[in-house]
Amino acid sequence: MADVFLSYARADSEKALVTKDALEALGLSVFFDTVNLDAGDVFPQKLEDEIAAAGVVVSCWTTHALTRDWVLKECNLAREQGKLVPVEIGEIDEEVMTVAYSKIHRSDLTGFDGGADHPGWRELVRTLERRLGKRDLLKLAAKRAEAEKKAAAERERERKRLERLEARTKELEKSKGGLKRWQWALVSVITIAATAGTGWWALQQGTARGAQSAEASLRSSIITPEMAAAMDELNIENAPDARKALTALLANVSVPRLAEASAVGDARASLLAGWAYYFGQGDVPQNYSESVRLFRRACHQGSLRGCRALGVQYDNGEGVKEDDQAGNALYRQACDGGDMGGCTNLGYQYANGEGVEENDDAATALFRQACDGGDMTGCRALGVRYANGEGVEEDDQAANALFRQACDSGDMAGCNNLGVQYDTGEGVEEDDEAANALYRQACESGEMGGCRNLGIQYANGDGVEEDDQAANVLYRQACDGGDVGGCRNLGNQYNTGEGVEEDDQAANALYRQACDGGDMSGCYNLGVQYANGEGVSRDWAQALALFEQACDGGEELGCTNAEIARRNLPSTPPPPP
Repeated sequence: MADVFLSYARADSEKALVTKDALEALGLSVFFDTVNLDAGDVFPQKLEDEIAAAGVVVSCWTTHALTRDWVLKECNLAREQGKLVPVEIGEIDEEVMTVAYSKIHRSDLTGFDGGADHPGWRELVRTLERRLGKRDLLKLAAKRAEAEKKAAAERERERKRLERLEARTKELEKSKGGLKRWQWALVSVITIAATAGTGWWALQQGTARGAQSAEASLRSSIITPEMAAAMDELNIENAPDARKALTALLANVSVPRLAEASAVGDARASLLAGWAYYFGQGDVPQNYSESVRLFRRACHQGSLRGCRALGVQYDNGEGVKEDDQAGNALYRQACDGGDMGGCTNLGYQYANGEGVEENDDAATALFRQACDGGDMTGCRALGVRYANGEGVEEDDQAANALFRQACDSGDMAGCNNLGVQYDTGEGVEEDDEAANALYRQACESGEMGGCRNLGIQYANGDGVEEDDQAANVLYRQACDGGDVGGCRNLGNQYNTGEGVEEDDQAANALYRQACDGGDMSGCYNLGVQYANGEGVSRDWAQALALFEQACDGGEELGCTNAEIARRNLPSTPPPPP
């Protein structure tokens, strides 16, 4: 049973999420429904049951909400049960207010951004304290407000420190003729892995974090038109050179100045400052809580990319409690507003059944919508659907056309996928040289899957002269770049002494790295080492645990070897009489 049933209209989901987070920060359990209902839909029994079980129903009222049949039904049910606690989160036209509802007092949460010192919020907390019989809520709210004041003061001190540092840097630039700015050489990409088996290579369905969005209508007081154009073009969540590009953007403006512009309504400044804190760039440390606050503000200020970025943090549980339904509501908001990356992200959620019932048709439709709207991650994801026959009839030629479209538009994972198709002769004539050219293009642009696949070609002598040392260099590059399949392949080379001196301990360390990163073949290989006592003491119990982990993750050999390991476990002696 939830303490609070939170009722809202889908169009107001971002504001409702602010209220949800604030309620949960007080230790209250909240039922938050993200199912898309429209007038004429059958009212779900599930919601009736949740309203009956909840302590109170907090209904978020706006003009739009009070025109939605299902919101009104929730309010009517709550009112009949004496549980209705309305709050005003936006403007309400009197013409939509019924006589009955106009007589009910509502707390004014207009402009509420989660701050504990908002007067309407304090009033709501007092109401909940009485209605739920929880006497400590006001004390908790006061403590939270005090903590926020301290955090704000700390941010202000940090802002002033950075301003002094920036001023000192400018002095040095004048005296020394300019300082050389070092740029990131490493890449960190938010990804959702989608493999096509446990062999040497796999199609990459790709990252679920979208591409460009059309936000040209947003204006900024601090970000130049050139910077704005660069932000619109930058696929910060997916591009291999994302951090490098972000570094270049932040070289033109300090994060404290962005924060100041954000506070007075500058959506682009809010978004860019959020990116800075999310990735820990621009002379600020990585701080997911701060990026959540800034992305939320950007979304509220009209930035659809801000909504999508906030959805990612809910999706991943970064700076907030992991909540796929909340993430999906934000992806839907971004997608419906024209941000195609939001459509792609929502498509992955339907494909994986995260926060929604798994639905291949819905996933395919969203990927197609994103691709048609110019999001190349959506095109690549749609290509994978055609290659695997998921939600569409299997069609490798259609898949290849989509991979080519993505690749030609700069999506390097699309190049890698197209390389796999040439490598295996799927929908095209098998051509190792064409595959290798695509793998190399992907690898040199920072797509680590391309490095691994090119390494496989060198190891096997496919389209190039066999060269295990060259293969190992590429596997190492892939592994160091975060591709755990590259770690596993390099482990195989150490295990067999191909291009390196045989070293089981080095192999095992790489298998462990791959396994811990989610590569089930790495878990299986490490289990084999424990079963055979290679580089470690023979340990059938440890081998069994690794085989079972691999089996549960879809590696069939793990299932087979788990049975062998069970038969070899030392028998437990009977207890003494």
